[in-house]
Amino acid sequence: GALRRFSDDVGRLWTSLADYFIRLGHFEKARDVFEEGINTVITVRDFSMVFDAYTQFEETMISAKMQEEEDEDDAKAAAEDDLLIEGDDLELRLARLQ
Repeated sequence: GALRRFSDDVGRLWTSLADYFIRLGHFEKARDVFEEGINTVITVRDFSMVFDAYTQFEETMISAKMQEEEDEDDAKAAAEDDLLIEGDDLELRLARLQ
């Protein structure tokens, strides 16, 4: 397909596909695309391009999650339980980034 045809732009194709899913709001699918791209690219340049885009995406997601938690400081006790679950999600995202 396109990856064979445009072998000099493989990294850009992977990041473009992930960006498409990000714009649709399908963040898990975008994450899958980034991970597949990282595992399949051959050149250092392509790896660097996909990895940098993936890292930027994860940093943006972490920042958004932290801002969301900060905005919910005045939540009720039941909502605080939900924040603990979200906090676990935040820990998972931070671990992925490392």
